[in-house]
Amino acid sequence: VLFVQDISNNLEEVLATNQYVFVQFSVPWCAFTQIAEEEWENFYNANNDSDVVIANVNCDIIKDCQNKDKYDIKGFPSYILFKDGNKNAEFKPTYPRQQQIFQEWLNRQM
Repeated sequence: VLFVQDISNNLEEVLATNQYVFVQFSVPWCAFTQIAEEEWENFYNANNDSDVVIANVNCDIIKDCQNKDKYDIKGFPSYILFKDGNKNAEFKPTYPRQQQIFQEWLNRQM
């Protein structure tokens, strides 16, 4: 069970009210999402006091995840850092997807 903040139902609101939002776009049935789930949760727990909102969006709920004008999600999981409501950078990790790799990438973006 993923305990990361799920913003599937209020993505636009979260983007509009936070300077930095780092989102994992995923679907629960995806094996790659399931593999990355624990490390994403560890990353979330390590950063839950930071100025960056770490969150998950279930693309089975948000049907416009693959909207090219908005998010351009081509596979799962996908990771996007938003700044001031706009797509700022896309994280394309190689395997393994580990907490440390998420953290190092985010630190470079800040």
